[in-house]
Amino acid sequence: MISVTAALAVVVAAAVAFSVLVLDREPRPADVASASSSSLLVVTWGPSLCKVEPSNSGCRSGHVGSLGETFILHGLWPQPSTEQYCDVPKRTPDRSRTPVSLPPALQTDLKAIMSDSAIMTTHEWYAHGTCSGVAPPDYFGIAATLADQAGTVLDPIFEQAAGQ
Repeated sequence: MISVTAALAVVVAAAVAFSVLVLDREPRPADVASASSSSLLVVTWGPSLCKVEPSNSGCRSGHVGSLGETFILHGLWPQPSTEQYCDVPKRTPDRSRTPVSLPPALQTDLKAIMSDSAIMTTHEWYAHGTCSGVAPPDYFGIAATLADQAGTVLDPIFEQAAGQ
C-alpha cells in the first residue's frame, strides 16, 4: 500500500513539476500549437526490467544490472496518450531517424538513468518529446530531473521491500 501511495505521489509531483518548469513559462510562438498540458513520468524498477524484458538492449549489455537497485527512466509522455509523434511520421523506424543532439553532460546523466540512452533518446524524442512543446535538451533535462526526484523518493522503499 505504501509503495502505491508513493508511486502516485511521484506521478503528481511529475505533473506539478512539468507544469511549473514548462507550462508556466512564457511560451515561444512555435510552442503554442504543440505544447501538451500535462505529462506522465514513466520509470521502471531496474531489477524487474530485465526479468520482464530480457531482450532489452540495456539488459543484454549488462548496463541495467550495473546501475543496481534503482528506477530506470523510460520517458516523459505528454498527455493525453494520443499526443505522440507530433509533426513526424509515426511509422518511420527509430534506427532511420536522425539521432537527437544533446549536450555531453545531459548525455552522461541520461546514460546513468536509462536502460540504453543511445537508443531510448531517439525513440522517446520522436514518439513523445516532439509533443512536449520544448527543445530536446529541455525535454530530456526535465525528464532526468523528475526521474532523479522519483528515485530519491521510491528507491529506498523498493530496496527495503526487496530485502524482506
